[in-house]
Amino acid sequence: MFLRYGNYDHDPGECSVVIQREGVFSAGGSAEGVRERWNIQGRLQAASQSAITTAINNLESAYIKQGQDISLRTDAGAATSHAMKSSALQGGTRVVMPPSFPVGDGAEYSTFRNYAIGVEGFWPDTKTGLLTWGETFNWTGTGGPIWRYLQGVSGPPERQQVQQASTAILVQSGVAEGKFNYPVPSAPILPSYEHQERRRITRVLPANNLGRWRVTWSYTFETRLPIVGLPSTRATNF
Repeated sequence: MFLRYGNYDHDPGECSVVIQREGVFSAGGSAEGVRERWNIQGRLQAASQSAITTAINNLESAYIKQGQDISLRTDAGAATSHAMKSSALQGGTRVVMPPSFPVGDGAEYSTFRNYAIGVEGFWPDTKTGLLTWGETFNWTGTGGPIWRYLQGVSGPPERQQVQQASTAILVQSGVAEGKFNYPVPSAPILPSYEHQERRRITRVLPANNLGRWRVTWSYTFETRLPIVGLPSTRATNF
């Protein structure tokens, strides 16, 4: 059995590989996928210090490259069930710990050198596309009368009604994140009363190929009647 990373083959029996997997979930509880990490520990062996230097340089040259396939191979070179194909991962494979050398005493760098490497990949969950969804309704006013305190030349301020009725304002805002594309924002709840010049919809590109397609929206409505309605609890049109 040996380990292959890209075009670089470790010697048979040179290293041990511990594979860890962890489920990743969004703030809303949706399964985003599985993060897989390969913790590699091994020992380079050679006949001389100069040969050890060459082996270390070859190892570091191989793992300086990101996005390479990694797999455990049989003695005959056949594929096993343990493999991460970079093209199948979200963002490809990532060398999160380049070749490190955790042992510094004893006969290190005589005819051998111990090393450690960490490689990660993220398998996206393709069963669901919506990661997060949230919407807020913010009411201002009721449509009722308006009063003010008027300050006279002398005496205490006097409360007076200055307007028999007023308007009520509702701001409908929300945010959603999709795994593969932008979710569709909620539709305006009161389209006939919307101040369309105040409508705001923002779409943000995912950072570092993490697959979080974020969209935010805001609609402002004004009416002389009481405004009723509840926020949407999910993206029905996603």
